[in-house]
Amino acid sequence: MTPNTPPISSETQTQATATTVPSSTGSGRLPWLEPAVVVAMLSLAVTILALLLSIVFGIYSINTRIDTMGSDLNARMDALGAEFKADVRDLNVRIDTLGSEFNARMDAFSAEFKADIRDLSTRIDTLGSSLNARIDALGSGLNARIEKVYQLLLPEDRQ
Repeated sequence: MTPNTPPISSETQTQATATTVPSSTGSGRLPWLEPAVVVAMLSLAVTILALLLSIVFGIYSINTRIDTMGSDLNARMDALGAEFKADVRDLNVRIDTLGSEFNARMDAFSAEFKADIRDLSTRIDTLGSSLNARIDALGSGLNARIEKVYQLLLPEDRQ
């Protein structure tokens, strides 16, 4: 017992003194002050400290790897984005080229179509005037014949 400890019952006192084991030198020290226990406690403390340090360095290493992977991923994403933008620009150029080619072809087709329509219109007009001339000629020839038949059929006193 130390001088600052309050007095305890006799039964508790005997139990407290029974835990003291004489050391190999027989000096009567407390068991946790034995050299083997002190060395074991120091070893345990060093082991726990080493374990904590390995955990800290492991976490640092994982963080470093995550940062590296993140920067690699960002670089790849930037490269992919640039590639995608270039592909979109190329596609836009190709679409514009195809659009202008299509417009040129449509303009050429429209011009040819208009020229063909004009030619057909001219031919139809020519055919119409030719048909009108033939119908007029046929009509006048037919009128002359009808007039002759009419003259033949009319009685003579009406002539």
